Amino acid sequence: MRVSVSGKELKQAITVCKLKGKYNEGLGSSNSLLCDDVILECKNNKLYVHNADNFTYVVYRLDCEEDNYEAGIFAISGGTLSKYLTDTNVTIKTVENKVEVLFGDSIVSIPILARHSNASVITRLKEYLMDLNKNVASKAIRNDGSLQVTPKLHLSTIIKVCSEEFSEAMSLAEKVGNSIYNLNYDEDSLIVSSNRDNEKVTTEILPITQSGECATVDISLPVANVSKIEDTIVLAYGDDVPVVFINNKVTILRGPRDR
Repeated sequence: MRVSVSGKELKQAITVCKLKGKYNEGLGSSNSLLCDDVILECKNNKLYVHNADNFTYVVYRLDCEEDNYEAGIFAISGGTLSKYLTDTNVTIKTVENKVEVLFGDSIVSIPILARHSNASVITRLKEYLMDLNKNVASKAIRNDGSLQVTPKLHLSTIIKVCSEEFSEAMSLAEKVGNSIYNLNYDEDSLIVSSNRDNEKVTTEILPITQSGECATVDISLPVANVSKIEDTIVLAYGDDVPVVFINNKVTILRGPRDR
């Protein structure tokens, strides 16, 4: 595999794919992340950064230079790779059981991992999600269609909202302290809420475009900052099934939290 990309954006992609932040833990929350390891895959003139755990899949899509590109895939420590990335363009290539990062007159060698700890989740879901971007989701909204997000799950409730409004709603709900968020769509608006003991936060967001039936789900996921990567973000979900967050750079699937 060989690819040339922006080192700055690749570092951002690795950070995003760790999904580091506050997750529910009992009656409160704690800081955690998916996994430090990531899978890098070159395909169709794009570099995909994948990560996953048992409840989550995330992918970040980067454009790469077409004249310096060879398809391939490998797993690597995201933290180790990130510390060597510069803000300039870098070339990444595999050489036997290691990865070389080239920039300026420097070459950094990093060992390839034998396997990502959740490779099976990534392999099962990437077929449906790695190229599921906002353009695809917007077309489904216009056609009143659905999105296939797992081998057996199609989602027909699809909502496009302002990223800033959604991020602010999630950030406010996080202050409640248990990192459990309810997303309730009533065909007119999306209600983001969280509650614990006598505290409750509720924010109404009017969709830009939408299709599908009413739906509600509880999740625990630090998605507020990720949602701000672009001006708008699409949510696809149903009653108590996984939620998918979509823009043209990032797609995240997160399983529902049991009530």
